[in-house]
Amino acid sequence: MLESFRNSKLKKSVAGALLLFPKRGFSAREMAAMTRGGARAVTECLRELARAEAAEAVTRRGHRYWRLNAYFPHLAELRELAFAPKPRYEDLVTRALRRLPDVRLAVMTGIFTFQTKLPVDILVVSDVLGRPRLAAAIAEIGELIGQEVNYVLLSRAEYEERRFLSDRLIRDVLDHPHIVVFNNLRKG
Repeated sequence: MLESFRNSKLKKSVAGALLLFPKRGFSAREMAAMTRGGARAVTECLRELARAEAAEAVTRRGHRYWRLNAYFPHLAELRELAFAPKPRYEDLVTRALRRLPDVRLAVMTGIFTFQTKLPVDILVVSDVLGRPRLAAAIAEIGELIGQEVNYVLLSRAEYEERRFLSDRLIRDVLDHPHIVVFNNLRKG
């Protein structure tokens, strides 16, 4: 089942990236950028992982996203194969969000966590960041994953008020699976 992964550097790279970010969903285009492989070859690797039940896929608006199947019975063997050489992958979406100045909170949810029905994919809290700069970063992320990304920008006061009032938007983000890219709300 995993024998074909022993001799393929790209397959090891794709499996390694999924193992490093197990809660995150990736498009084939984003995975190709991370692993520096061809989009078709990466898509085939992801399909092969899905056939072996090591990965699972979800489709939103005609685009397919992949993530690690945490219940894969041979996860230890896959980890051993993928991490034979030291992996050096960086989540490109996280990197794009970290480059934004003066962001207090950044949370990925929605398509990034396989919650395709949620109205928000990225929540950003900042008092200083302007909407045009955030829109440019979100456009870059959308280009990377191959689909429009739904985002919300809130001021710190608005976020705190909505959280206090148990606003549905905040509940949708925080009550469902989510990935906190960074949280600097306690500082300053």
